[in-house]
Amino acid sequence: MQRFEALGIDRAVLPYRTYGEGTQAQKRFFALKFPVAVDAKAATFVYVDLGLTTDSELRAWTFAVQVVAIGTGAAAANRAETVLKSWTRDGDGQGPAEPAQPTQADPEIQQELARLEQGFRLGDRNILNAFGGFEAATQRAI
Repeated sequence: MQRFEALGIDRAVLPYRTYGEGTQAQKRFFALKFPVAVDAKAATFVYVDLGLTTDSELRAWTFAVQVVAIGTGAAAANRAETVLKSWTRDGDGQGPAEPAQPTQADPEIQQELARLEQGFRLGDRNILNAFGGFEAATQRAI
C-alpha cells in the first residue's frame, strides 16, 4: 500500500473487500489476489467486471492507470473493450489496433456461440453435427 500512496493514489480508490462488521471490520486491499505490479511511475492491476450492466466502475478512475479487464461473459468483455479502446498508454485516444482474427466481440462469433450453446443445452444432435459432432463442437466453443 505504501507504493500506491507514494504514487499519490488514495487507498479509497483501490479494490478492497471488507471483512467483519462494526468496530471489528477490516479492509483487505487486493483481497482477490489478482496480479499487481508497481514501479516508480505506475501501478498495474487486474480489474474484473462482475457482469453488472454498466461500465461506471471502469470509468471511475481519476488518474492514469494500466488496466487488464476480465469480463465474466461476452457482454462484460464488450463493455470493457469499448472503454479500453479509447484509452492508450500515451493518452492519444486512438486505442489499440484491431485484432487480426475474429474475436468473441464479433456478431458472427456471438451467433455461432449462441448456436453452440443451444445445441449443448438442448442436446440437439443436428446442431452439434453441423459443427462436426459433440467433440468438434466442444473444441469450437472453447
